[in-house]
Amino acid sequence: KGYFDEAPMIVEEQYTAKTEQYATEHDSFLIYFKATTTAAGKLRTANVEYFLRDPNAKGKDTRARGQIDDHRGLTLVKTMRWLDTEETDETGGKKKDFFAVKRVVRFMEAEVCHNVTDFRVEYFYDNRYDSKPGGYFTPRLEAENRLVQSEQPPRDIKDFGVVKEFIYGGFRNTAARGIARQAKREIKNPEANFPVRFVAGATGSGVSFSDLGYGDQIFIWKDRGQGEFPDGEYTVFRHVGGEVEFIDHINSSTWDADQAELRYKAARTPSAIRITLRVLDEKGRDPSYLPLVVHPFRKKSG
Repeated sequence: KGYFDEAPMIVEEQYTAKTEQYATEHDSFLIYFKATTTAAGKLRTANVEYFLRDPNAKGKDTRARGQIDDHRGLTLVKTMRWLDTEETDETGGKKKDFFAVKRVVRFMEAEVCHNVTDFRVEYFYDNRYDSKPGGYFTPRLEAENRLVQSEQPPRDIKDFGVVKEFIYGGFRNTAARGIARQAKREIKNPEANFPVRFVAGATGSGVSFSDLGYGDQIFIWKDRGQGEFPDGEYTVFRHVGGEVEFIDHINSSTWDADQAELRYKAARTPSAIRITLRVLDEKGRDPSYLPLVVHPFRKKSG
């Protein structure tokens, strides 16, 4: 789960720390994304995860979750996975004079910080097409729909946590369809002219691509290969009432009508991410809170 997913994600989960007097609940978030990072001595593009590791956990999933008797020994870790190639002969042994190239998954892990009891990740989101103010959210808070009208609601996955995926459409969302509006040309009224526009087609979908700005890209393709829309990756120019115009020219002169039943995929980046760590001292006492706000590089909206 999450190792080679198609979009960045934040997973919200809590664990319970039991002491002799009482039990307390703590944040144990996971954040997953693709980034350029240093791994195995080289700068490479890798899938990166940050999460709290419980050294006493059993099985493959070592995240801090469920009930933990001693939560003072948890560690914030960073894992990196990337695709690489290696040369092999037909028997699988390495050989220099004859080889076949195959793709393999490489893995590397680094400890970031010890004695971390809480790892919390919040993201800023404001749907420009609703009347609510927006703000910083966790996946659970957005799912409750208090401060924003969510375009892509988080999913509650059993035994994994509440997952927020930062993507419009995608291969997982098989119900996501869009419509390409045929360009309009009015000879006597130039103000009524507009190029091809793209809109989420499902009635009541609530998707307005509000988190996409100038320069962001969206991949659009024909479902079942039917229609005249040219499949490809398009660059956002601006929004017009929830519809998107592209920098790229799309010729619709041969279309008989709007092109419907189009699939789309557009990963996105929050305008700000707030990370909070709760860290104990070397004796496992005196907790300190370490907040950090990250502003990923974003192009301005058109």
